[in-house]
Amino acid sequence: MSIWTEDSIRDEFAELHNIRTTSGKDRVSDWMHEAAVDIASRIKHPYFLIEGKKQLAASTRIHSLQTAAPDSAPTLALSGSGKLTASTAYQVKYSFYESSTGIESEPSAAASATTTASGEQIDVTALDVSTDPNVTSRFIYLKKGAGNFLYHSEVANNTATTATIDADVGATVKRQPVHFPMVYRLAGAPFFNATDVVALRKKPKNQIMMLYGGNITDGSPTYYDEMGKAPLRIFLDKTLSAAQNIEFDAYRLPHAFFGEPDRALDFPIELKSLLRSGMVKLYYEYFDLDGQESKADRYDQRIENYEAEEGTDQETDEYVRDVEGDSEGFEI
Repeated sequence: MSIWTEDSIRDEFAELHNIRTTSGKDRVSDWMHEAAVDIASRIKHPYFLIEGKKQLAASTRIHSLQTAAPDSAPTLALSGSGKLTASTAYQVKYSFYESSTGIESEPSAAASATTTASGEQIDVTALDVSTDPNVTSRFIYLKKGAGNFLYHSEVANNTATTATIDADVGATVKRQPVHFPMVYRLAGAPFFNATDVVALRKKPKNQIMMLYGGNITDGSPTYYDEMGKAPLRIFLDKTLSAAQNIEFDAYRLPHAFFGEPDRALDFPIELKSLLRSGMVKLYYEYFDLDGQESKADRYDQRIENYEAEEGTDQETDEYVRDVEGDSEGFEI
């Protein structure tokens, strides 16, 4: 068994802190993910660096860089030749997935079907096809009765609109859909790459609005500004007259952890001690133990030490000042 899997790291921590119950171990998985997301959002580690590509819509100036969720729920019908449980209510969702970046969209709305006899399967139709150029497949999630939505299967392309669910989810599967934006922050300027590479220049939104007198027109964008991190969006100085792909480097957040057996932990192994320190902080906070302040301080100090050693200063939202200004007289 690998030493860097969701279940092994969870069980290692649980054993060390005498956590034996299933609910307790699930809580450890939550701490593990919460700490991992906090670390990934505070340091710039190459493990989380992605090369993104997104289709921007026409006639709007604010664009999300997240992989968009499917617009519609699937359509479900029952037929024979399966192994689903009789007289059981099922629900199905699906998401878009980018194999090159590891980014998964949030899921679609759910569709429902109830079996009446043994030996039935669910025929899934009307799956959306993503317009995002990096999407390579769709993930199917199945909910049985009052249980959770769990990963069932993959439609390994972005063209087919059908799938078949002929059996329940495997007993060891715990993976659930993504329910948070995964693309967190840009790592440099986004750029268009149709015929020539055209990199955008970062300028505060208020300066962009002043430059055009608040009148944003169609055209080729020159400037952009970031608008938040969850979800990460950009504001452009021009609206596109037609949909166009934009490319960008960005940092993503890790997938949620569910303690699934033999599933590789979506986190760099060299930061294991930092992850453990974050989990200890959350453990002390949850049980309101003496010393929780010192555990939190130690965790924060370790992150600061890593930033100092690796040169990962997080002040990425500041604008570099140029006393000469740009051609319009603004600071850049």
